[in-house]
Amino acid sequence: MKCVSLKLFDFRNIARAEIGFSDKNFLVGENAQGKTNIIEALHFLSIGKSFKTSQEQWLIKTGESSTRIEGVFLSDRGEEKNISAVLQNTEDRLIKTLQINQTKTSKREFLKQIPSVIFTPDEVGLIKIQSSTRRALMNNILNKTQIIYSDDHSVYTKILKQRNQLLLLIRQNRAGANELDSWDVKLAELGCKLIKSRTNLIVGLNEYINTFYNQLSGGGDVLKLTYINHSQVDLPEDYLRKLKNAQDLDIKTTHTSFGPHRDDLQFLLNNKDAIQMSSQGQFRLIVLALKLAKGEYLKDVLQEVPIYLMDDVFSELDDNKIAYIHKLFQDNQVIFTTINQSMVTNDETKQFVVKEGVVSSTSKATVA
Repeated sequence: MKCVSLKLFDFRNIARAEIGFSDKNFLVGENAQGKTNIIEALHFLSIGKSFKTSQEQWLIKTGESSTRIEGVFLSDRGEEKNISAVLQNTEDRLIKTLQINQTKTSKREFLKQIPSVIFTPDEVGLIKIQSSTRRALMNNILNKTQIIYSDDHSVYTKILKQRNQLLLLIRQNRAGANELDSWDVKLAELGCKLIKSRTNLIVGLNEYINTFYNQLSGGGDVLKLTYINHSQVDLPEDYLRKLKNAQDLDIKTTHTSFGPHRDDLQFLLNNKDAIQMSSQGQFRLIVLALKLAKGEYLKDVLQEVPIYLMDDVFSELDDNKIAYIHKLFQDNQVIFTTINQSMVTNDETKQFVVKEGVVSSTSKATVA
């Protein structure tokens, strides 16, 4: 998959931009000029939401009432797609419209269209400290590769919320514990489906992650991922039995004490918890290896090479690692952001200067 062109209208600090991409692209500029906004817009066209904020009205340029993002993409099979998203502020709500080839579509169909892999420095810290971010990472991959997973996860989340509300009513003696039965059956069925999908995903990612990590780190360490299934069950009947056993605790806390909503992704470096033992620099390489493994996994499952969005990936890397990153993306479309002009290669590269929300093309790198 390749992005041929991107148009932005009143997106973040960018009033208007039209960008024609090649296979290898650099967005160059100082911090807070709009480079990451372009990456964010491209990623929005891939998953239908921002990776930076849940408050989507913030994506609209200050003083404007709407924003439009539009991209022309070319699949590896030669199919051209026009993908767009419009956010419109009204008096009472924000209206989001997703389109494929100028036709309004559902988020379910939208998710099928554009595979992408994004790396951002901010995400490294979030993955290290927040289990919710690690769960979201798994969900995002599975939403792209198994559309039914997106449906199942959505229904699971709704049932979980309803069950927790019922737990509160039971604690307040406004409902009976027997009313949990129907919700528990549904929760057990869906919970096991989500657990199975995540477990299989981790198996797929482990086929690649250690190779990428060792090429990045230059060492002989062993990196692997483990899915932490706190329920320790994978059959609906066992899951249901465990829900029954935890019922008193759940009523007391008014929360469902286990399930995919509490599970986690663990990084093991030489069989030790990498989150606890690794430095920030090491963990940055771990996350980068994970994203590269994700790219290979998407390619295997979807039979489509994803677009790579690499935001400030070169910082904190030595010359050997930088050279490896450049070599790695010789056959894939990649869009880098950087503040350092020296990171731009002088091969078949497109360079764009981003300053105060204005994007200008210099066509090729000027560095020897």
